[in-house]
Amino acid sequence: MDNTYREIDEAAECDVRLFWRLISRQKNRKTNQISEILHHNRKCKSPEDISNAFADFYADVYTPTENSKFDNDFKVHVTEFVDRTLESCATNNGLLPGGEITLYEIETVVRNLKLRKAPGYDKLQNEHVRYSGYRTELDLVFNLGDKSVNISTETKHLGILRTVDLSPSTDIQHSCRKGRNAYFAIAGTGSCLLNPLTVCGLYNKIVIPAVLYGCELWNGIKPKDLRCLETFQHFIVKHIQGFPKRTRSDM
Repeated sequence: MDNTYREIDEAAECDVRLFWRLISRQKNRKTNQISEILHHNRKCKSPEDISNAFADFYADVYTPTENSKFDNDFKVHVTEFVDRTLESCATNNGLLPGGEITLYEIETVVRNLKLRKAPGYDKLQNEHVRYSGYRTELDLVFNLGDKSVNISTETKHLGILRTVDLSPSTDIQHSCRKGRNAYFAIAGTGSCLLNPLTVCGLYNKIVIPAVLYGCELWNGIKPKDLRCLETFQHFIVKHIQGFPKRTRSDM
């Protein structure tokens, strides 16, 4: 077992594939659960001490070190490449070779990040970066005279809410909310106060145009968007007739 641990320790420095192959071999072995481990000649018994011992061990494993198997030629090659890069940056106003990195290039890299990978030193996984929001810290700023104009993620034009992704799902959800507000404005928030036929006429003349206003921009409607419109329609129809909200809609 000591030889195996030594092989794993040496492979971690010079051969990543061999390191994970040796680790995978150990996974297939059935071992008894232990209550203590020995780390740096110190016995760790509590869960917190064991956790800290594992953290120190892997920190030591992945800290760059030099031993008899260290590839010095590769180190020299990397060092020369870094020096050439720094010299190029000095002659290009501190920019990397190839010019300034654009926002589009950063977004492309973020979208192509692989998921379900181990976090780095910052304890963040790629999922945190990809799904943390749209342009949280990468917003562009335009100048209009002496004032800066920030990019907005949404705006209203002629009463139609437009978002940066131009998603029809967002437009349909907004239209359904607008339709609910328009319906309850004419029918009341409680039970129907008017004759159902009267409410139905008002619904067709006021609510439906409000919901379908701007529907020409709903490009690429998905089945979930149609279900959203059907749910809104069923809710209104049941409310007009005084049925409970949970009444089946397929009757």
